[in-house]
This record gives sequence, structure tokens and C-alpha cells, in this order.
Amino acid sequence: MKLILSQDIVLKGVTGAYSSPAKTATHIHEAAKGRSGPPRIAFPNPVGDDKYRRSKGCLKGPFTTGINVTGSNPPVDTGAGFKLTQIEANPAGFFTDAHTVLFTAGVVRGQLA
Repeated sequence: MKLILSQDIVLKGVTGAYSSPAKTATHIHEAAKGRSGPPRIAFPNPVGDDKYRRSKGCLKGPFTTGINVTGSNPPVDTGAGFKLTQIEANPAGFFTDAHTVLFTAGVVRGQLA
């Protein structure tokens, strides 16, 4: 059985162009609260203007992010082999964010619960 991830991302008041070395600038990362970690899922960037941006839809694996695991040879994408059951088993171990040129570390972060 393949699980499908539905997203309805709304960003209000986010300004500036998106910026990320990944294939998009909106992700789910694997990391506990207050920590950083690798992206596991890349969402389509929300579209709109500086007042209201939205991305709505569904994703299913296999997931890719466009970022390779540090030191992997051959290169291995940080989304490779990732399963949604990992989030189900430990949602607090993941967060979602978006990156812009003004806030390269992340303009917004939401820890999953």
C-alpha cells in the first residue's frame, strides 16, 4: 500500500523570492524541535504574491529533494528511500519550512506533532 501525502500550505506575509539548493524551497526536514536536519520531502513552492501564497495537492513517493547526503559516493538523494510511515511513527521528529532569499535558513518553521 502506498501512502499519499496531502498538503495545503498557506504562507501569509512572506516576501522575497524562494531560495534553496534543493529542487524547491518548501520541505519536510527530519529533525527534532530546535535542530536542523536534511530535507526528506520537497513540496511545490506556494504561489501568489507577498501577501498570500498557497500550494495545495498530493504527493506520493518515491521522494526526491535534489540534495545529496553529505559524503555519499555515489550521490544519494536525502529523500531516497524515505517513507511516510517514518513521519507517522515519530511526527515530532520532523518539521516543515520554506526558504527565501531574505531568510535562507527558513522564513517559517512548523514542527510536526
